[in-house]
Amino acid sequence: MDSTVIWILVGVVVFLFLMRTSFGKGVLEQAYVLDVLDGDTLLVANQQHKEGVKVQLIGIDVPEEGENYSNRLEQLGRHATHYLRGILHHRTKIWLEYDRDKWDSYHRLQAYVYLPSSKRSINAELIRKGYAFARTKIPNTRYKDQFKQLEEKARRRRIGIWKYHGME
Repeated sequence: MDSTVIWILVGVVVFLFLMRTSFGKGVLEQAYVLDVLDGDTLLVANQQHKEGVKVQLIGIDVPEEGENYSNRLEQLGRHATHYLRGILHHRTKIWLEYDRDKWDSYHRLQAYVYLPSSKRSINAELIRKGYAFARTKIPNTRYKDQFKQLEEKARRRRIGIWKYHGME
């Protein structure tokens, strides 16, 4: 085999290795933020969806307006959206990590979202700051234990959602 072909194969293997878990446990796909739609939904462009596709952040649930939540929870949902808009600007480069089911019943991609610059999980960050409940749905349960631990810490610190009586 030609040495050029060998070096190309080595490069591909190294690339695929680096695309794996310094962020998470799965293969990552590069994407760009087009818009933050709410506290747990983004509009992103990737190689397959250049015009944009909705991405639901896996493993979290952010209160949204009109879901029969208290006004305080709806306000926290707006705070979560504001927080995301503060860190995910138009054309921000992100990485998407998929779990077992890539699509939900609303035709949204389901993903764990990471900022490459800090290697932060946006999903985990929203739970850590008390903006989101940890809500994993089978079969997408890769970070269930980690998310529950982050939720418990936010609850003990009484921040975000957990600062109000009755949310325990």
